Order: sequence, then C-alpha cells, then structure tokens
Amino acid sequence: MQKFIILFVTILLWPLNAYAHDERPSLENDAEHIINSAYLFEKRHILVKLPEGYYDDTEKSYPVLYVLNNNDNFNWASYVEDILQERNQVHEMIVVGLPSVNNYRGDNSPFKNNSSHEISNGAKKFEKFIHTEAIPFVDKRYRTLNTKFIVGHSLAGLFVTHLFTQNPNEFNAYIAISPSFHHGPQMIEILENQFNNDNITNGMIYMTLGGLEHSLIQQHYKQMKEVFLRSAPDTLVWDIDWLNYTDHKVAGFSGLVSGLSWLYKDEVLTGNMLEKMTVHELIQHYDILSERIGHTIKPRYQRLKGIHRFMMGRMGKPELGEKALQLTDHYYPN
Repeated sequence: MQKFIILFVTILLWPLNAYAHDERPSLENDAEHIINSAYLFEKRHILVKLPEGYYDDTEKSYPVLYVLNNNDNFNWASYVEDILQERNQVHEMIVVGLPSVNNYRGDNSPFKNNSSHEISNGAKKFEKFIHTEAIPFVDKRYRTLNTKFIVGHSLAGLFVTHLFTQNPNEFNAYIAISPSFHHGPQMIEILENQFNNDNITNGMIYMTLGGLEHSLIQQHYKQMKEVFLRSAPDTLVWDIDWLNYTDHKVAGFSGLVSGLSWLYKDEVLTGNMLEKMTVHELIQHYDILSERIGHTIKPRYQRLKGIHRFMMGRMGKPELGEKALQLTDHYYPN
C-alpha cells in the first residue's frame, strides 16, 4: 500500500516538475501560446512545433521557420519539415505559426490600395508584431539559432515579398507560395526599382505557383519572374518556380515541400561536384552556404561514406573516392 501511495504521488508531481523547469514533457512537442500584442491591440496565438529530440539535448539550438496564414499552413509546415528532415533533405528546425485571427486581409495586404505605394496600417502593425513581439518571444522561450526563415501562401505570400523589399536580410530566406501579386500589382514595380537602385543586393528568396491556378494570378506572377530575370543582382540567391499540376489550395502544401527543399539544395554532395571541384573549392562551397543559411552546413557523414564507396566500386573512379575521403577527414576527424 505504501509503495502504491508513493507511486501515485510521483505520477501527480511529475508533470508539475516538468513545468517548473520551463520544460514540457518530452511526449508532447507542440505548444500554443497567447500573447497580448501592443501593436495589434488584441490577443494573438503563437503555435510552436519543436524537433523530436528537443528535450533530450539541452545544449542544441535550432533554426526557426515562421509560417503565416492560418493553423492549416502551420500543420502542413510541421508535417513537411518532419518528413524532409527524416530524409536528410533539410535540417531540424523549430516551426512557428503566426496565424491571423479575424483580419487576414488586413494583416497581409501591404498597400493602402492597388494604386498606392503607401504601406497600409495593417501591414505596418503586423510587421511590428512579427519583428518586435513574436520573434523575441520565441527566441527568449526556446533554444534558437540566429537563423530565421519565413513562409507565406496566397495573400501572405504577397506579404512575405513585401517583407523582403523592406529588409532582405531580416530573414535568412523568404518563401512566397502562390503570391497574390494581382492584389498588389505595384509590388512588381517596387521590386524592380529596388533591384535597379541597388537597394537589394543579396539575400535568399523563393517563389512558386501552381500551373492550375487562375489566369490573373499567373499573369502577374510571370511579370514578377521577368523582373528577376531582367534585374536581380548576381549576388541574390533566388528561384521563381512552377508546380505544373497544382492548383492554388494544394500549392499551400506542395509549395512547402519545394521551398524547404530549395533552402538546403546545395548541401547535397553530388558526383558532379566531385568531378568539377577541388577539395579546397568544396570546403569553400560549404563555408559560403553556412554563411548564407546562418548555421553550419557540411556534407552529411553517411552521404560521404556512400559516395566514397560508390566512386571506388561501381563507378571505378578512385580519384573521386579519395576526394570524398579527404572531405570526411576534414569534417569528421574523429
């Protein structure tokens, strides 16, 4: 009986101890916070999806992916990030959802009207909320790296593009999925002017659109692509992509797969890279990529082992296998 009482009390106190250390039980890696925004004059939800091993390694910090729109977009991003990182396509990251409450259009419409370059009050307030309230809240409560990505779909994709024009280096990468440029056509002119005036010289931005979306959104998207082809500086890392068999709603999901994969596409060591680059050049490649992404990027250990065996055996190219071995010694000396 005494053992039973001790066990019962232990079970009751266990979750309290977890919260007392500002850590939730490791069985539950999702959280929802509500903060009173001084800029939006209302309560806003901050949704958080933590990596699976977040509570196991208390020394490890993570990049953060901020997701706009609504709860569905946050859920999709959390699921896609899980799948991609399990397959070594991306790195583990904290996923944060910043859903609009009752004013999606007010939050994400950058301009006062379709003929004005003046930024709307709603967009100003939402931007302030993101930069001065949401991000500091997440950085204070969780173990974050100084690496931030942001993604928006539809009208929020237009808003993400707006954020890029305001400060292309505030986030390490901007992902605009099915951006509704027809709701802010002046964005095309604004971005080209910034390119031509050298107001934007670097950064990372990815856009994609579904091939089954309506003609008006496609028309303005194609105009934006022409601006990038014509005026984007060589130092800017960008891609204006296309999802052939996707409509607007599905693009919210499949665009995440493409966008997140694009972020880390240069991490994968390929046989072509081994053919064309020296070991020194390959190390430089990963140094540049690390600086761009904002945290250490290096070829995966298992990838190095696999490509070494492949080049030495199947391909019969020992000189390339030797390069892979030298990279292994460099990045994994132990």
